[in-house]
Amino acid sequence: MKRLSVFLVLSFLFLSYVVAQTTYFIDFSIGNDSWNGTSPSSAWQTLSKVNATSFQPEDSILFKRGESWRGQLVPVSGNASARVYYGAYGYGSLPLIMGSENMYQTSDWVLESSNIWLCTSTASTDVGNIIFDNESHAGIKKWTVSELQAQDDYYYNLATGELRMYSVGNPASVHTVIECALRNHVINQIGRSYITYENLAIKYGAAHGFGGGNTSNITIRNCEISWIGGGDLNMNGLIRFGNGIEFWSNASNHLVENNKIWQIYDTGVTNQSNSYAVQENIIYRNNVIWNCGMAAVEIWNRPSSSITRKIWFENNTCVNMGHGWGMQRPDYMGFCYAAWSNTSQTDSVLIRNNIFVNPLRSFYVFNELPTFLSMKCDFNCYYENNTTDTFLYNYGITEAVFMQDFTTYQTNTNDDWNSILSNPLLVDEINNN
Repeated sequence: MKRLSVFLVLSFLFLSYVVAQTTYFIDFSIGNDSWNGTSPSSAWQTLSKVNATSFQPEDSILFKRGESWRGQLVPVSGNASARVYYGAYGYGSLPLIMGSENMYQTSDWVLESSNIWLCTSTASTDVGNIIFDNESHAGIKKWTVSELQAQDDYYYNLATGELRMYSVGNPASVHTVIECALRNHVINQIGRSYITYENLAIKYGAAHGFGGGNTSNITIRNCEISWIGGGDLNMNGLIRFGNGIEFWSNASNHLVENNKIWQIYDTGVTNQSNSYAVQENIIYRNNVIWNCGMAAVEIWNRPSSSITRKIWFENNTCVNMGHGWGMQRPDYMGFCYAAWSNTSQTDSVLIRNNIFVNPLRSFYVFNELPTFLSMKCDFNCYYENNTTDTFLYNYGITEAVFMQDFTTYQTNTNDDWNSILSNPLLVDEINNN
C-alpha cells in the first residue's frame, strides 16, 4: 500500500509537470485564433492572439517557418525555474515579424501637387524608414514637406499622421513594395525576464528590433535582425534612432549569440542608460554584424552612481560600420565599438576574439579615458584598407590614434597584445563570413 501511495504521488507530480508545459503553434496562412493553438493543425493565426495570451513558464510559442506577420510581439516572462520560449517550427525561411505597413496599391496614394503624393492612410506614429522593392534601397526622410525634392524623399507630419512622398508617378506604380516602418519596437520586452527567442526574423521597425528597459535573463539566439530604426526619437523632428538589439536601463544576465544583424540605423547590439542603472553579466558572442550606421556595439551607462560590469563582446564578426542605409544620417559615424559619455563605475568589459573590418570612421570611440582603460581588448583581428585611417578616437580631448600607430597604442594601453592587423580573408564577403 505504501508503494502504491508513493507511485500515485510521483505520477501526480509528473502529470502536473507535463500539463504545465504547453506548445502553441502560430500559422498565418491557415491558422484560426478561435482554435486551441496546441497543434499545427489547430494553430492560431495572429500576433494579437499571442499578445493577449497569458503564457506560463515552460510554454513554447512557435511561429511557422515561411510565414510572416505584421505588428509588434509583446512577450510574457518566465521565472527563475523555467523560461518562456519563442521560436519556429516547420521548414523553410525563418518566420518573419515586420513592424511595417506595405503601401503598395495605387489606391494607397493620391496626387496632391506636382510630384507630391499623399498616402490615403494616416500612420499612428512616425514613419521612420521606407524600404522599397524587396530591400533595394530606402527612402530619404525629410523634416518638412518643402524638402521633398527627389524621388523617394518622404515626410511624415507629426501633427496629422500624414505621409507624403516625392515621386514622378504614383509610388505604387514606380515600386512593387513600399514597406513603411513604424516607430515601434518589433519586439517590446520592457520589464520582461526569463525569455528565450530563437530562429526568428525581425524587420522593418523604426525603433529597435528588440527593445525595452529593465530586463533580465533574456537569450536571443539564431535570429536575423535587419532594416531597423530611423524613427523620430523624441517626436519633435530633430533626432532619429534605432538599434538592432537594445537593453535599456537595468539589464542583467543576457545572452545574445549566433545572430545576423544588418542594415541598422544606429547600432547592432547595445546596453545603455542615461539614469541610474545596473547593467551586468551581458554576453554578445558569435554574431555577424554589418552595415550599421553608427556602430557594431555600443556600451554606455550614466550617471557615475550607475554600475556596468562583466560585459563580454567576443567571437563576433563586424564589417562596414557606417555603411548601409543609415549613411543618410546627418552625423559622421562608423565605429566597431562606441562608448558615449560612459561615466558609470565600469569593470570587466571584455572585447576579445573579434574580427573588425573597415569601419568608416574608427574601430573605437569614447569620451572619457577611464572608460577605455576599464576595457580589456585582446585577440582581435583588425583590418582597414587604409593604414592612415583612425584606429581609436577620444572625443573628450579630440585625440586620435591611427592604424600606423598600433604598436604605440599597445604599449601605452597594455591592450591588444595578442591582436593582429590583418585581412581576415572572409570566405563569404556578401554575408561577411
